Amino acid sequence: MKEITETDGVASAQTQLADEQADTFDIDGADPGGTAPTAIPGLIAKHDPKFKVWPDSNTFPYVVFNLRSPNTGGAMGKLGVRQAIEYGINKVAVQKVYGGPTVTQIINTAIPPGNVGFQNYNLYPDANGNGDAAKCKSMLAAAGYPHGLSLTYLYPNDSVDTQVFVSIQASLKLCGVNLKGKSEPGSSLLRRSRQLAGEQQGGHLGHGPARLVPRLVRQQRPHGPSAPLFQTNCVVNTNNYGCYNNPALDATIKQARQRRR
Repeated sequence: MKEITETDGVASAQTQLADEQADTFDIDGADPGGTAPTAIPGLIAKHDPKFKVWPDSNTFPYVVFNLRSPNTGGAMGKLGVRQAIEYGINKVAVQKVYGGPTVTQIINTAIPPGNVGFQNYNLYPDANGNGDAAKCKSMLAAAGYPHGLSLTYLYPNDSVDTQVFVSIQASLKLCGVNLKGKSEPGSSLLRRSRQLAGEQQGGHLGHGPARLVPRLVRQQRPHGPSAPLFQTNCVVNTNNYGCYNNPALDATIKQARQRRR
């Protein structure tokens, strides 16, 4: 082998699929994959031997709340606002963007099925993933936002993630949450999110590129995704992008680690 060529930043899922079918590349590093979601039903129907859906245990993608944001009266730091948004997001609509239930499963916990510590529960019952706009609206009112609020949403600027943003924007609008989109290239998105966490800037929700956690925690690990996502670590380059801080949870994570030794 003389050379390895790596191409980053292909924004169109359709282009990725066309290149893959033309054998233009050998390894697809995209997540949830270079296959255009709109093409998945047709590939399944044709029983294309080159198309396979492999099982996975994954929390990716997920929505991040920037808890340190001062915007809109510090709304993201208010538990009631975050809980309202949990009810308001239509996960079924997001699932459709990614290609449907054959390739994307809806989960309701941070620890995905198949990982140590997984328990099947749902803190925010929402009509089987379709969202509960009425509950979202009433909780916003109780949190001090009876007329709704506006938030900035940071997301990757590729074709699929743009549609994910549009889907979430539409579902939250039903309960008075108006999202203003701010797209960034995938090459800089995580760096930007980590900077925002460490420097107390901006005021955004955001999602990773198919609950909805970054690639580094997607595989089964002794402690699952809980430590990198939720353990207090609010510095630049953290994986706790929203700067979540809960001493009780920190103690539980420490206790779990000691038991695994």
